[in-house]
Amino acid sequence: MIKIIFQGVLDFIKTAFYIFINIFQGDWQGAWNLIKDFFARTCERIKVFHINTLNALQIAFNAIIEWLKSVFVKDWTQQFGIVGNIINGLSQNIKNSINGIQTIFNGVIDFIKNVFIGNWKEAWEAVVRIFSGIFQTLSSAVKAPMNVVIGILNAAIDGINKLLYGLNKIKINVPAWVPLLGGKSFGINIPSIPKIPMLAKGGIVSNGSRLA
Repeated sequence: MIKIIFQGVLDFIKTAFYIFINIFQGDWQGAWNLIKDFFARTCERIKVFHINTLNALQIAFNAIIEWLKSVFVKDWTQQFGIVGNIINGLSQNIKNSINGIQTIFNGVIDFIKNVFIGNWKEAWEAVVRIFSGIFQTLSSAVKAPMNVVIGILNAAIDGINKLLYGLNKIKINVPAWVPLLGGKSFGINIPSIPKIPMLAKGGIVSNGSRLA
């Protein structure tokens, strides 16, 4: 962007110099042609400058958004145990909203860029993405209380699984003098209960086997 501004200043000085020469020589048509060409180049530079500015904003915004999403992807059960399941539900809600906002922002930037270059087909597709982001954000609000409930249920499931783990460790050793069963040990092996997946964007969950 700095390079574009610098080139524009040099172009202005150079063009002004040749316009002065043409006027001094009485070549008014040549001077007018130089003015028209200069304005055409300036308009092109302004367009490129704005597109580069929008690209820089888009890169910076997406970098911040990706960092935020990485924060809310964390499994909080490692720090907070059973209560972490509820925090995971709240984190998923925030991540869903961030995804929607990101889609809206990128759609707006893409729309403006394509309007600048006259690519109306891509501009319309950007409008479609904007509305997709709006609906995605609205659907996140609908999913928010469900994810909190799922977090509470997962907390209960964690508690039950810990109880089952303790029961599964109980072993009964039969004394050696007991006929047939002597020296053997018996216990139970109840499988753990799987957690309920959070409602993200909807559709197939990441493991590809369950619907969100």
